[in-house]
Amino acid sequence: GAGCRMKLNERQLEIVRLIQRLRRLEVKDLGDRFKTSAVTIRKDLDVLQEKGILLRTHGGAVLAEDVEKTVPVDAKLGQRPEAKEAIAHAAMDLVFGCDTVALDAGSTTLALARLLKHTDIRIVTNSLLIAQEMADRESGDMILAGGIWRRASSCFIGPDTLQALEGLNVDIAFVGVSGFSVGSGFTCQNSMEAHVKQKMLSRAERRFIVGDSSKYGLRAFSTFARLAEVSGLVVDEGLSQAAREELARGGVHIVAAGAVS
Repeated sequence: GAGCRMKLNERQLEIVRLIQRLRRLEVKDLGDRFKTSAVTIRKDLDVLQEKGILLRTHGGAVLAEDVEKTVPVDAKLGQRPEAKEAIAHAAMDLVFGCDTVALDAGSTTLALARLLKHTDIRIVTNSLLIAQEMADRESGDMILAGGIWRRASSCFIGPDTLQALEGLNVDIAFVGVSGFSVGSGFTCQNSMEAHVKQKMLSRAERRFIVGDSSKYGLRAFSTFARLAEVSGLVVDEGLSQAAREELARGGVHIVAAGAVS
């Protein structure tokens, strides 16, 4: 409604600055700080959640993403194309016999979508780029899970996206990752996006993470899955033997993508 289009007021802008610095805020502290009622503060937090800046928690809010570290998707598309291509081809081997594949937004899943385009497999996605890629395919259905538009990763997130995925049963899901390690598991920059990844994985019979080896050891803002919770990690051959062994001990099956000939 009108609330979404309204410019943020001074107090809301100050809350944005605070949460980016502190990452977590309590309604009570904010009420004291701005000398205003808890009801007013909760409304502020709701407005900021609508804009995807924070996530409401019991009694407060947490930062929805680490804005400074978020790389827009168009900048990512040019990074490490050979690795992404290799991962996409390895992932294609895994979809053998599948009717429905879920793909979340990302440059690696987009590379996979380009290969899937020429099949009649049904695609479920929250990525506008993947939807556009599929728009002129000859056969095969596509389901776009819409919601709140997030420009940085060219995808839809939020409650409506989760709702759209809720009733679906998917054979296999491929979800992108910003960082992975034994300690933190699989992570991404935005916690609303993390919820979509979790939901997509939970609706799938087989669950795979796709990520190139440069993401190893990186920890992004929000963990969306632990190593042992997925069927496997599809990764390019740049991942060292030691790293593979460490991850395998952590409970994840490694699907190593060879070079694309």
